[in-house]
Amino acid sequence: MEISDGAMASNAWLNTWKLEDHAEIEQVRSSLLEYCKLDTLGMVRILERLREVCYNLDFACLIHNFFPFLEFSQKSSKMSDCYRNQ
Repeated sequence: MEISDGAMASNAWLNTWKLEDHAEIEQVRSSLLEYCKLDTLGMVRILERLREVCYNLDFACLIHNFFPFLEFSQKSSKMSDCYRNQ
């Protein structure tokens, strides 16, 4: 059984409780573990990229640009002025 999305994973998990054949249960378990491994890796990659992007932004400047009605001491009025010099 190849699990390629969350709906398939949910259905496989629910249907496992109905199975009696231990070999089939182990095969579903193995497929679920492989899917979860890849799903988790995808989330880690997204988090890594978000950290890269957010590191280069000044948080107060970011908030100022998305919520201009809030008052900050930040002087910048453009998002391009918010990037840190590296």
